[in-house]
Amino acid sequence: IKSANAGWVVPCEVEKLTETLQTAIEAKQERKQRGKNARQLTQAKYSWSAIAREMITAYQKIIVNK
Repeated sequence: IKSANAGWVVPCEVEKLTETLQTAIEAKQERKQRGKNARQLTQAKYSWSAIAREMITAYQKIIVNK
């Protein structure tokens, strides 16, 4: 999430969470952009086609190592 700028990652501390939520509430364009980034990230990593590619790669590695 952090490397894709697809959300906010903060320590589990009340002060840090409060600050980050306040920033997110005030920054409409930033929220929109991070939402778009999150959608792209999930489609790239967790769509059925992405999962299928990972499975094919895993099976190919198993076959090669046999």
